[in-house]
Amino acid sequence: SVVKGHRGEEEQHAAFIAVPQRSKLRWPDGNHNKSPSGAVDVGPYIKGIGVPWASVLMLKGYSKREARAGCIAHFCQFSGVVLSFAESMGIKLRWGGNWDGDDIILIDQRFDDLPHYELRP
Repeated sequence: SVVKGHRGEEEQHAAFIAVPQRSKLRWPDGNHNKSPSGAVDVGPYIKGIGVPWASVLMLKGYSKREARAGCIAHFCQFSGVVLSFAESMGIKLRWGGNWDGDDIILIDQRFDDLPHYELRP
């Protein structure tokens, strides 16, 4: 499911000042701010659930811990599919679960953005 492509100035500012912060960049420095957008936020679609955000899974009766683990698992699995297909088509992407591209996910960075993918030069 596509969650977000282009972000206008107002939306980028809201993402920057949100708590917790949803963007580390001010307008117009983000890849979401380009036209056409150089970034997209996408996620897996689960029948009967939709995008498996932790908050959605908690509404389905899962504990906060279970919901967070489930959300991370779904997004990590999804990233493998997205990144593999992109690589097979010669498209270079950077994923918000592995900003530095070292294949060590989530534990060596301070800002996780699991739905985020952006074009690399």
